[in-house]
Amino acid sequence: MGQKLYIFDDGKGEFGPLADRRAIFEMRTGAISIRERIERTLGLKASGVWVKGNLLEVMAERVGREVVVNEPVEGQGEWIAVNGRWNAVNYVDDVKQLMNTPMEKFNGMGSGVLVDRRSGDVIAMKATSDALSKFLLSGFPYPHGGASVRMIGGSSERTMLERPWHVLDEMPDALLVDLAAIELPVIKESDHVNITAHGSHEMRVASSAKLLPYTVVDATYGPVVIDEGAEINPLTVLQGPCYIGPNAVLVSHTSIRRNTVIGPWCKVGGEISGVIMQGYSNKVHDGFLGMAILGEWVNLGANTNVSNLKNTYGHVRIRLREELEVEDSDRQFQGPIIGDYVRTGIGTRVNTGAVLGTGCMFAGSHFTPKYAKPFGFYTDGPDGMIRSEYDWDKFVDTAKMMMARRNVTHSDAEMKLLREIFEKANHS
Repeated sequence: MGQKLYIFDDGKGEFGPLADRRAIFEMRTGAISIRERIERTLGLKASGVWVKGNLLEVMAERVGREVVVNEPVEGQGEWIAVNGRWNAVNYVDDVKQLMNTPMEKFNGMGSGVLVDRRSGDVIAMKATSDALSKFLLSGFPYPHGGASVRMIGGSSERTMLERPWHVLDEMPDALLVDLAAIELPVIKESDHVNITAHGSHEMRVASSAKLLPYTVVDATYGPVVIDEGAEINPLTVLQGPCYIGPNAVLVSHTSIRRNTVIGPWCKVGGEISGVIMQGYSNKVHDGFLGMAILGEWVNLGANTNVSNLKNTYGHVRIRLREELEVEDSDRQFQGPIIGDYVRTGIGTRVNTGAVLGTGCMFAGSHFTPKYAKPFGFYTDGPDGMIRSEYDWDKFVDTAKMMMARRNVTHSDAEMKLLREIFEKANHS
């Protein structure tokens, strides 16, 4: 019997609104999610996952019956369990070495474990069913006994993701890994009458993608990949490395700059640079979006502009949640972190490193606050935007209409989770 894969979200790190509706391993951190990258890297599909308790119902819906959720494992087989914060970009050889080590090499102990030297957090574990179940049910503890432990990483070196800006730090490497593994036809300028191309890196375009005249592809700095059903409208410029996901639409005059990921079913325009859009979001009109991470079902109104650089050129400081302290991102270029279902009105200006919570609506002429609590309706006050509670029923009606445009409906579990986020933000 071969090994099975278990991916666990240990609940450590802080990812702000991006973690409200998803486990960390569900986050798109390059062209694909962490889970997909782990599965591809190790050559195994996940047989089990562990998530925060409030995500259990929605996760069970998303993965289906083939994958156990928050359950201990049974039987006599061997398991490789991987922390969902491991981005499967760094320390790949170490995890593969652990995976390929015979159990008898662990000196009779029930598991072999890779541990981050700096934090003491478990990165990966090869274990019997009994040892893995004990680890999961005990809350992912440091293996003090009963395990063969190997430390990796330096005392001041980060081995796993801990904050959203770490996703952007690692995104260029993750994106190149992902693009190299995508199996789509390689085309040349001469193969497509509507493309003007230059640069030495590959251009991969799905056969069902639609490229209209005067599309410019610049593969000087990295590959450009356009996935199934995507539509690239006239006078669009794509600079690699970049990824345009399935059924995404780029309207005319869009400028996609390097290290950008447009997730599935997004519709975008204007200038976009160094951004990850998870999927199903709109930024159709003119305006700049840079060095940002967007959740799903976001709609940025016409001429919404974000800042990704302070006038002082200093590091951008970020507050990820209301109860947390402001942190130094150690990044000079850092745009907003935008949660799911955020909507901005026409001409909205988004502050450098702003965090916009799940379900927020912005309709005003002032800059957005640096931190916007979830499910707030933000409008102009005398000295800046002020918050009022977003009407729940109005939110639901708007979300349903938006999702219907993509032929998607809410499940009861999804609505229950959103309602919990709403109640916590407004009535606790």
